[in-house]
Amino acid sequence: MGYRLGVYTVGFISEQSPLLVNHHQFLREALFAKVQEEAGLLHIAFPSGYRPPKPDVSVENGFLTYTMTVWRDLESVFHFTYKTHLHRRAMRELPDAYEKMPNGRAVYDVLWWFDDAAFPVDDRALVEEGARRMNYMIQEGPSPYAFDLKHPYDEHGLQADFRKLRDYA
Repeated sequence: MGYRLGVYTVGFISEQSPLLVNHHQFLREALFAKVQEEAGLLHIAFPSGYRPPKPDVSVENGFLTYTMTVWRDLESVFHFTYKTHLHRRAMRELPDAYEKMPNGRAVYDVLWWFDDAAFPVDDRALVEEGARRMNYMIQEGPSPYAFDLKHPYDEHGLQADFRKLRDYA
């Protein structure tokens, strides 16, 4: 039985700066093109016209934006996140385009493992699972059920070393 790694990320784009919103859209499109070149990427779920449930966080302004991707392993996710020039540029430039979340960051992300047999065939179901896992992590904190990049777990439920993964990837 093989495992896949779901990665769901949400943020709230500020409505105050049209220039930042345009810049966000430009970088987002470039990132989508770049991520498709990654060997560890298995799937991008972006159901047309679908708006996922809002996470259980208090944000007064902005509109929800999200990404939902499925990966082969943690190393691939860490490589794309921390070693890809374009993604590092986005992490540096885009936080000003987002409303700050209660965690102090511009976005929330949640990761979780699932086996091949549990892979949803419907992109909407995959995004909704991401939303459920995110709300769980916000309420309960990181665990093997739902975790973030700073507190990763492997497919066996064992905590992985963030520093080693970041440096290795």
